[in-house]
Amino acid sequence: MATSELAVSASPIGERASPAQGIARPWRWIGTLFFAEGLPATVVGTLAAIFLKHLEVPNARIAVCVSGLMLPWTLRPLWSPLLEVFATKRFFVIALEGLIALCLAAIALVLTSDAGPSLCILLFAAIALCAATHDMAADGLFIRSLPAEAQPRYLGWLSVAFNAGKLTAQGLLVVVVGRLSLWRGAHFAWQVAFGILAAITAGLALYHRHALPNDEPVSPAPRSLRHMRTTTAQVVTSFFTNRGNAALLALIVVYRLAEGQVVRIAPLFLMDSRQVGGLGLTTSQLGVIYGGLGGIMLALGALMGGSLATRIGERRAVIPLCLCFNVPALVYLLLAGLAPSLPVIAAAIVLEQMAYGVGSIGLKLAVLSAAKGPYETAHCAFAGGLAGIGAIVAGMLSGTVQSTLGYLGFFAWALVAAGAPLIVAWICYRREA
Repeated sequence: MATSELAVSASPIGERASPAQGIARPWRWIGTLFFAEGLPATVVGTLAAIFLKHLEVPNARIAVCVSGLMLPWTLRPLWSPLLEVFATKRFFVIALEGLIALCLAAIALVLTSDAGPSLCILLFAAIALCAATHDMAADGLFIRSLPAEAQPRYLGWLSVAFNAGKLTAQGLLVVVVGRLSLWRGAHFAWQVAFGILAAITAGLALYHRHALPNDEPVSPAPRSLRHMRTTTAQVVTSFFTNRGNAALLALIVVYRLAEGQVVRIAPLFLMDSRQVGGLGLTTSQLGVIYGGLGGIMLALGALMGGSLATRIGERRAVIPLCLCFNVPALVYLLLAGLAPSLPVIAAAIVLEQMAYGVGSIGLKLAVLSAAKGPYETAHCAFAGGLAGIGAIVAGMLSGTVQSTLGYLGFFAWALVAAGAPLIVAWICYRREA
């Protein structure tokens, strides 16, 4: 799960950057900005898997391919310093939204060609690169535009906006694909879906040209290549030399160890026939239940998780949040063993998505804590990259594990893997006690 990680920013050369003053009506742009984060992240992380499943690509290959597409979110610290020394975060946000819209439109155009699947994967990779960079710019713009004391007020709603993007991509549009596939075939349905996504993203770029804060201070251009190398080295060393971060960084790395496996296989499990151990949902049912109802409950869960952390404190919340984050592994294990009716499947997905949303706040809080200090925008990218390492490695292996063990054995293994983040969360809790 590609979520938004925020921190309080600093200037690229170590001087504290004050938030832009006079930012009126933040509700005009905060929701749309983080909706624009959630949309392409879900296209790459979930919609691509459903699309490839329609092309009858084997599960193991889908898991490796989609996990590979998530690499830019892990590797983005490598180019995060560039956002600290060139142009403004506003410029990057608008430009990257435009590029993402072009890539989505290109997928709609090329998917029926002879080289369509290969070209689509390349375009998904381009979207992933743009989206990962867009996330850093959006986070940085939010940080620089609002005072530190005002930022927590919006944290839960940022998750709602992000998950609204997920709801649109893996819910509403999957339903559209399912319905149109029955009428005009799968290729036409996917062309319409990617065309709609391109139009939405282009509209967001145009809207943000007028709605985003425009009094953000321009970052000074690097005076030389040597100066840029020095700044980058300062960003990297200041993050990894914080001795108090060891247990916290370990938690960030392993937090998604089980979830990174489950999230890759769950949509495939829901779509596969009961003869091979799946639940046999149609594309429309998947969109309504997993993308629609599940997306709504995930957003609600994120609000609940933020409220829990605020009420009992971040330290006391770390273990219950981590427990909630791994509830999906248990739920899918039960679904694989029982193969229940459609209403029970829907209820189970509602439950696990709500718990997943609650638990996602734990990772955001851990990233926030690790990113404190100088160069927080870049440090936030480093922490977010570390969060993706465990998820990507686990995701790449998940297809092979599932093919070897079957769905029941796979979800049992994922539940065992959930023990690692819980142990590290307990260590973090005890160290802060």
